[in-house]
Amino acid sequence: MIWLYVLLGVIGLFVLIFIILFIFVLKSYNKMFNKRFMPDPLITYYKMEEFNLDCKRIEINCNGEYIRGGIYTYGDYDKNKIIIFSHGMGACKDAYMQEIGTLAQKGFMVLGYDYLGTYESDGKMMGFADSVKSLDYVINYVKNSDDLKNKEIYVMGHSWGGYATINIVKFHKDVKGVIALAPFVSVSSLLRYGIKRRSVITILMIELIELLRFGKYADCDGLKSLKGYSGKIMLLQSTDDNQVKYEKALGYLKKNLKDKATYVIMNDRLHNPDYTLDSIKYFNEFFSNIYKYKGEELKDYFKKQNFHKMGELDSVVIDKIVNFIKN
Repeated sequence: MIWLYVLLGVIGLFVLIFIILFIFVLKSYNKMFNKRFMPDPLITYYKMEEFNLDCKRIEINCNGEYIRGGIYTYGDYDKNKIIIFSHGMGACKDAYMQEIGTLAQKGFMVLGYDYLGTYESDGKMMGFADSVKSLDYVINYVKNSDDLKNKEIYVMGHSWGGYATINIVKFHKDVKGVIALAPFVSVSSLLRYGIKRRSVITILMIELIELLRFGKYADCDGLKSLKGYSGKIMLLQSTDDNQVKYEKALGYLKKNLKDKATYVIMNDRLHNPDYTLDSIKYFNEFFSNIYKYKGEELKDYFKKQNFHKMGELDSVVIDKIVNFIKN
């Protein structure tokens, strides 16, 4: 019987270690999430008025919490298509108003929105899968809206929004096309090859937390999702991306998807493949000096910056996206 007590003791020890590690990872995870994400008030984003856009404000009920956004149009637009734009982590729809506004001026109806827990939307941001969950609700809203339900749906997103874009087709295979800028393929790939790398045990525990919080939305892998999708695919990324490793993102997808997708590969645009080279250089210069300032000096430094110049779009890349949607 001694061996049984020893076995139970060993099992008990492993369970205790697992619980301690899980609590530690959960606390770290909740420092990243379990809160609201608000845009930095020191950053001046493009405004819809600068593009002379019309905007219909929308609210989407998500079990008592509301996703808020707008449907943006300009002049005589294509009534048969709608582009749903998903923003990156730590940002909001306003941070992508240059993309939204430019696409609207090119003749498209564009729906921009804030994820649950972000800016104008309700609730708290609870995890990585929030981007997929929110996009699912937005697409369902479009499909069930009397004014929108018969339109061809294109989904477009950057970074975290790109992750949502390539994975939402797991749930909506009838989406007409996807355009993903610098997407990470899965949560595990982001944690393993992102800026701050995690151990295998930490990654597995975060995936468990995501699964417990989000269910079906947590079990997403971009390659599997896109392989099971028959619509149009456009993937854009720069090989020098400093946030999402190219070899583990677009490079990995291109190797496996081959001619199933259209690829736009840059070499000098870091994490924003649709920005101009001058914009990227200005962006780099800004962030290389930001650590020199604190307090009021930092506020003054922000006030002196031209954030519009920091977000200028590459017209050649934008035209490729427009042609992809039109054709």
